[in-house]
Amino acid sequence: MSANLDELDVPWDDLRYFLLVTRAGSFLAAAERLGVATSTLSRRVAQLERTLGYPLLERRRDGVRPNEAGRALAETAEALADQLGQRLRALSGRGALSGVIRVSAGDGFTDLIAAAAHDFALLHPDVSFELRVEPEFVDLEKGAADVAVRTVRRQEGTLVYRQVGTLAYRLCAARDYQRRHGLPRAVARLPEHRVVGFAPPLHRAGMAPWLRGLGVERFFVRTNTFGGYLAAVRGGLGIGALPEVLMGDLVPVLPRTRPEPQPLFVCAHRDRRKAPHVRAFIEALAARVQAELTRGSAL
Repeated sequence: MSANLDELDVPWDDLRYFLLVTRAGSFLAAAERLGVATSTLSRRVAQLERTLGYPLLERRRDGVRPNEAGRALAETAEALADQLGQRLRALSGRGALSGVIRVSAGDGFTDLIAAAAHDFALLHPDVSFELRVEPEFVDLEKGAADVAVRTVRRQEGTLVYRQVGTLAYRLCAARDYQRRHGLPRAVARLPEHRVVGFAPPLHRAGMAPWLRGLGVERFFVRTNTFGGYLAAVRGGLGIGALPEVLMGDLVPVLPRTRPEPQPLFVCAHRDRRKAPHVRAFIEALAARVQAELTRGSAL
């Protein structure tokens, strides 16, 4: 970004027009929906690109498509529009949301979900929550929960997945472990160290296959929850693979050896997603996840 954030002056209408163009897929379609001239939309989006200092759209014969920066801005604008609409409805007393939202996730995401639920409940006091913390996937197709946070996209025809970010992982260890045992200087030496692993049902998920691919066959300690895994690594029991946002003061191990980042999804059954309170919470949760990942905060 070439402009300093403090110096930016971006009218909300420019963001709104840009968002509508990305939704419609072309300036012409967006102009027809808004009832304005195509040239007006094109001019406002171009002004937005000049203000930010980089292009947002790929202009093609069959329409437009947001580039990587455009997709990121569109997601942010979508979340802002949703939150603004929620606040306006709350202030006006109209369109109040109510009902129960059942959320399923692994224990590594409980703090994040609790924070999102807290903020959402301030706006919608008639909405309540059930949080299912489980190491295995619950069956959303059969109604076991309304919303789930996952790092794997499964082939379920009735579910709608929305990627809200990626988790970059690194091998790391506590300083106490480093003092007592040192650190491996080559991947071939990793199996000689104490490594923290996963017990069923997590032994085939997440970073478990990647660790085995590095030659680690024997684990010093294994745990069946992510919370236990995190505690074991932080407690100096061994080397583990953790999201970078959770490393804190842990020491990087073999910094050039990293797995592919894991996508992070919020998903829901397509029918439950139509419920206003569920749909609104998905938007709020997605915005919260993106904000935390951007800040590098702990999940």
